[in-house]
Amino acid sequence: MTTKLFQVIVGKAWVGTRDADHPTAHDADEGEVSSSAYAITRSYNDLDSYDNKFVIYRGFAAFDTTALAGEELISAKLIYRLSSYQEVDAGHGDLHVVQGVQTVPDCVAADFGNHLLKTTSGGVLTYENMVTVGSPSFPLNANGLSWITRGGTTKFCFRIKGDIEDWVPTGESNGCATYGLTENRTLAVSTRAASDIGENAAKLNGIIGTVPPFILVVTYTGEAVSTYPRVRFQYGETTGYGTDTPWQYEKIPGDTFFAEIEELEASTLYHYRAQVEDEYGTRNGSDRDFTTTESGQPPIEERYFAWII
Repeated sequence: MTTKLFQVIVGKAWVGTRDADHPTAHDADEGEVSSSAYAITRSYNDLDSYDNKFVIYRGFAAFDTTALAGEELISAKLIYRLSSYQEVDAGHGDLHVVQGVQTVPDCVAADFGNHLLKTTSGGVLTYENMVTVGSPSFPLNANGLSWITRGGTTKFCFRIKGDIEDWVPTGESNGCATYGLTENRTLAVSTRAASDIGENAAKLNGIIGTVPPFILVVTYTGEAVSTYPRVRFQYGETTGYGTDTPWQYEKIPGDTFFAEIEELEASTLYHYRAQVEDEYGTRNGSDRDFTTTESGQPPIEERYFAWII
């Protein structure tokens, strides 16, 4: 059994606005691309200064799942980056993933209307479970799993419940919004404090994070293949480092990782940092340092516990 991460290759938010023919924007034939922010929402504003009182955002994401050709899928989930959300009319801000039929790689205006009848949920994230930190995720159900194209491009559309049900908002705004910059698709990595520091050895620690608006994680029955993303550490006596640990694979956002290093000099300051590499480039964690113990002294953690006993 293997778990593989797929980063979004196309991420767009398409917006439909109120006009004479489509007073609620729900059944608009066409939409237009939004700004750089990635959003899924349905909103209403009754202020006179707003010409377009109803605005609906539908989000599109596509993933290259060619590597899954011939594989038997077990489960899948979407990891997302959420920076803000709002729900005025209770129960209508839940976020659903539906089957995507958008044009890839360049979405077109008609993609907005082509998803009007795509109302079958492939997975849902309830408003109550939305958080603004870390890398939250929601699992795909059997429908969502069946939409993954093994050996091709997988497409998803994201809609909120208020949009799917054509709910008429009762307040100044309704629904929730999900934001993430689509221009930056690389992963993030953080360098954590070293542990088990001894005279000639130490344990380096890190955690992989997420920057893209959506990431698809699929578990399948096949064998692992050493592909992106991958993580490692660099370390040395200066910030030039000089030594790299072996690459580690099959990591997804939220996973911690470590490397045990040896043959260090006693009583010596070492710098280190975590790294993550994917098809979009390499990202470095912050520089941190530790000092090995004096010759003949036990590891730092062992001395700490000895003192409190």
